Amino acid sequence: MRAASKIVRDNMLYGIGVGIVVDDYKKIKYHFPKTVEGLKKDPYLFCAHECLESCARWAYENNYTDSMRFVFEQGDNYQYQILDAYNQALKDTEKRDIYKLKQGSLTFASDNCFTPLQAADFLAHELYKDCKRIIEKKDTRKSLRKLLNIKGDYRMFSGENLIEYLNDYSEYLRQKASC
Repeated sequence: MRAASKIVRDNMLYGIGVGIVVDDYKKIKYHFPKTVEGLKKDPYLFCAHECLESCARWAYENNYTDSMRFVFEQGDNYQYQILDAYNQALKDTEKRDIYKLKQGSLTFASDNCFTPLQAADFLAHELYKDCKRIIEKKDTRKSLRKLLNIKGDYRMFSGENLIEYLNDYSEYLRQKASC
């Protein structure tokens, strides 16, 4: 585990990671039906959406104007829902511009063939363990603390901050609908 953490730290320029306490999401989502509908009603797809949001925010803050490529793990249970959400975003000019999408910018690959997915799996595993830490009220794992030293956007959603986020997102959707 220590060696894997060092390899990731030594080779990652910017990290994006999103975790969510699934039980909190399942309890809270019913209070925000329209908002959660837009986030695909599933914690995995919620996290995928938030990763795209983080990429868009990074591009904006760094004046990055080229298109981006998004690689998700091949054979994942949610592959078709992610592909469907991507195809819907391609049809929406605003989303296409925000996420720097173009036809073919989303692909699925095996982590055996695409090494960066191994690093992403490692980070996802550490964030998963951190969700358990939140539930069990333990300290953050040393391996995750070291990874979080890498510049990036790492977010964890549970309880109160998930409610706050969904309230803010609901307000954003109301304002967007009124324009």
